[in-house]
Amino acid sequence: MDSDGYQAKFSLNKFVANINSKGGFWQPNRFLVRIQPSLKMAPSIRSILNEFDNMSFICNSAALPGIQIITSDHRRQNMGTFDRRPFGVQVTDIPLTFMCDQRGIIQNLFRSWTNFIVNYSYEQGEHGRSGEKHLFEVGYREQYLCEMDIMCFDQRQENIITYHLYEAFPMQVGDITAAWSETDSFGVLPVQFTFRTYDINKEDVKAKEANFGFEGFEKGLYPRRLADKFIGNK
Repeated sequence: MDSDGYQAKFSLNKFVANINSKGGFWQPNRFLVRIQPSLKMAPSIRSILNEFDNMSFICNSAALPGIQIITSDHRRQNMGTFDRRPFGVQVTDIPLTFMCDQRGIIQNLFRSWTNFIVNYSYEQGEHGRSGEKHLFEVGYREQYLCEMDIMCFDQRQENIITYHLYEAFPMQVGDITAAWSETDSFGVLPVQFTFRTYDINKEDVKAKEANFGFEGFEKGLYPRRLADKFIGNK
């Protein structure tokens, strides 16, 4: 066995080499959200979303969607223990947080968008019409749906994986906290999105020129920063 314990069963060097062969760990602060309006979306919402497209980086935080298999209890021959049988699938709604700009574009975007889904504007009174809808009238589904991309990047700013969401729309717009003491922070708007389903696309990223594999670590082809982090060196 080598003096550094490389051949040991629980070897830190093997662990680091294995992780580096996959490009290292992904840091969750490297992402970008892009909202793509559908062709049938209302022109008023499309125009605001097109303006938002130039500020994709204004999304402060996002959750990558998950999936849940819906099951029912089943007991074979009506006796014994239960096992579970799948009969459907359910995607998880995702929260996104947007930094508020000083022109109110973000607030206006989600106010107009959600108001187009269900008209809750009281500006025209109880029996008036806001746009094409009466108070609390629901819009056509195809006119407020969009597609969304949540793109994840590596340390070289290359897109490594993309979550593509279909038939998405904002389901809940949260409140914004305002306080006299918040002098060193920015206003943020939490928005809950729901969608029908999603795909995960693994992008084609060029591999590093290093010779990946366990032997690459022995030849000094891997950075030792991860190992130093575990060992405690600076």
